[in-house]
Amino acid sequence: MAPLIDLSANRTGCGVVWVNSSHENSRYVREAERSAKTVRKFVENAEFALVSDKLHDDLDPIFDFQVPTKFHVPTRLSDKVHFNGQMIAKLSALKQMTWEKNLYLGSDIVALRPSVRGIVRLLDRFDPVVSHAPLRINTNSGEDEKLSALPECFPEMNGDLVAYRRSQSVGLLLSEWERIYSTNTINHAHDQGALRYLVFNSDLKVYIIPPEYNHRGYDFSAQAVILQRREAIPAYAPHYPHVAEIYGC
Repeated sequence: MAPLIDLSANRTGCGVVWVNSSHENSRYVREAERSAKTVRKFVENAEFALVSDKLHDDLDPIFDFQVPTKFHVPTRLSDKVHFNGQMIAKLSALKQMTWEKNLYLGSDIVALRPSVRGIVRLLDRFDPVVSHAPLRINTNSGEDEKLSALPECFPEMNGDLVAYRRSQSVGLLLSEWERIYSTNTINHAHDQGALRYLVFNSDLKVYIIPPEYNHRGYDFSAQAVILQRREAIPAYAPHYPHVAEIYGC
């Protein structure tokens, strides 16, 4: 079983983190294992951790550590997406990760090419590194005045690919992200509204990676470096042998 990690101590190097509960018969834990295998092919010098609602005796050794945490949905968020408490658990984990460089990935992330390493390198120059959300501005929860006051040319960032370096200012942003989302201070369908608001109003050095580093299309793209579309994995398997092997396509 992958050992527990002590989150109270700062760690050198890079940590890559997935946050998934065991609901639906651990479907998303198994998906995170496959995602981690694709990332490990190109990001060798990093420690991998799974944050979940329990310790998994059968966790794939691709993970160096595992962290138990509580998945829950506050009453005021009962009408939001991710009903199993995924967002609360994720935001709690992000503010606790203490590597010099940290990368959070959704379980449906598939690393395709060596260029994925560049995201970690960007943290030498930037505080957070993020990607655009597929829906530029989500108003499914209705217009929130704090969000509607922001320029439309500053769209939302995807909450499933977040890289950041350890610093006091980044730590404050992560803590505020959790607070604003968990208290529904900003009315939004999920946690990306709070992130957009906080990044816009911060003094952090932010970099938005190109769309091929978080490709969300259903069809094959030869330019894609990272795929985040589980339905499209079979289209990529013939072009990337490691994807075919890991996903059995």
